[in-house]
Amino acid sequence: MRSQLKNSILTLVPIIGLIGLWSCGPGPTTGPGPTPTPVPPNTPGSINGTLNMKVSGGTSITCTGPAVTWTASSPSGSPQTKTSPAITTSDNVQSQCSTVNIEGTTSTSCYCPVQVSFFSLAPGTWTVQASAVGLSAVSCSVKVKPGQTTVTNLFTDGSPCTTFP
Repeated sequence: MRSQLKNSILTLVPIIGLIGLWSCGPGPTTGPGPTPTPVPPNTPGSINGTLNMKVSGGTSITCTGPAVTWTASSPSGSPQTKTSPAITTSDNVQSQCSTVNIEGTTSTSCYCPVQVSFFSLAPGTWTVQASAVGLSAVSCSVKVKPGQTTVTNLFTDGSPCTTFP
């Protein structure tokens, strides 16, 4: 009798354990999440541009500068032109400085940023150009992807433009 009771208990324990697990519902799943909805290839994108106007000195200053005329043009879509207003002392825009060390030589460059945004741009390659009185025009080739914003930085000191992503 004792061995029958022992066998019954040993049989019931796993069954009770399984019932307990089933009552908790399914456990966590692993693997990929939901598939993202693809962006249609003709969805417009945008560009956020910054013209970094070089200023002298190695410390931050209050910026002043002329109005900047911006143009975004491409065979992919209609050109857009915008103007960023002149920067005055009362705007309280501070120059942004960065220091680099190349082979033991430290150099600090400071720039006054002027920003613009272009919206509803057809996907494709766009040329962004910035020009102002007293400054040489600078331009950058920017790839606009469907539904995304591309950030571009242009420089008046001859440094190459940068884009992200």
